[in-house]
Amino acid sequence: MDHLNHSTRSLALTIGLDGYQALPRFPGAVRGADAMAHLLRRLYRFEVATLFNQQATRGAITRELDRLAQADRAIVYYAGRMVGSSTLATYNTDPKAPTTGIALDRLVRQLDTLPVRHVLLILDITREPLNLPNLLTPFSVNPEPLADRFESRSRLVIGAGLNAWQSRDRWGDEDASLFTAHVLNGLRANAADRDGAITGDLLVAYLLDELPRFSGGQATPWASHLSDATGDMRFRESAPLELPSEVTDGLRNGFPSLRYRSVAQIALLVDRGDPVTAGKS
Repeated sequence: MDHLNHSTRSLALTIGLDGYQALPRFPGAVRGADAMAHLLRRLYRFEVATLFNQQATRGAITRELDRLAQADRAIVYYAGRMVGSSTLATYNTDPKAPTTGIALDRLVRQLDTLPVRHVLLILDITREPLNLPNLLTPFSVNPEPLADRFESRSRLVIGAGLNAWQSRDRWGDEDASLFTAHVLNGLRANAADRDGAITGDLLVAYLLDELPRFSGGQATPWASHLSDATGDMRFRESAPLELPSEVTDGLRNGFPSLRYRSVAQIALLVDRGDPVTAGKS
């Protein structure tokens, strides 16, 4: 059961760009953003806005970011390319004019100034931005007891880091990256503590441990807090269970194309909304 106050308003924006006007494709970005949106709606009752490919212009992203000011907790997820070391590409970004994209330092500052208690930024990008260290502090788990840490303000940034997109040992080119798959797995209950709680700090601890191990050291995610933000975002006090075996076994038996898929892969299909259709494709 989710013990968050019913008056808490949770808003999210998921952005996925695997196609651009003037940049190479970034396969799997839309799948990842779509899966993230489904999971946040289904398990955590977030109100989610999505911007995919042609929808993800600079103007549209700016408008949706402004809308997050109405939230008590907010999540922004971006999967796509960067232009240079400091700019997130939009659909119509000109690679010769980085100012046509979204400057990452300005995005972080905008999220910091939102009148929102808790903000999480998830970046499925293939590098660690070079211009953010002055804004961020190294990640460390909040030492306060779980019951006491959520009144304070939190600002947490999680990034895929190097090779998270290229490492596709178990997923096809059009599926979400290993980084996003592990974020989804963590939120699905794998990042929960012994009591079943899932928080932003616990999610990061799971990613920093699990993703390098799973990828054989190739994928190295990173995470940071903003320097003056000391709280933690609570997802649930009692975590949802991973898909039970009777569900995955039933799907495999009914749909031969799912027979050799892992639980994690089937869960991704479920989060996208229709495992039956996806399994037949």
